[in-house]
Amino acid sequence: GRPRWVAGSIGPGTKFASLGQIIYRDLRDAYEVEAAGLIDGGADLLIIETQFDLLGAKAAINGARRAMRTSGRELPL
Repeated sequence: GRPRWVAGSIGPGTKFASLGQIIYRDLRDAYEVEAAGLIDGGADLLIIETQFDLLGAKAAINGARRAMRTSGRELPL
């Protein structure tokens, strides 16, 4: 058969760091947990999508990078 790839999708949350609804560290940590679950579940790459808040996008990227470091798996992001 042909190879198949699984993309782990990380979408936006309901709180915006740029509006002061959540602090950056807490948002980053939440994205780290989400990314870790996708990595542990066997995702081949991570997609950060539909972000409306640039600070939230930054938190998602940094959270995903932290999860990859912890897991020892470097995935395309």
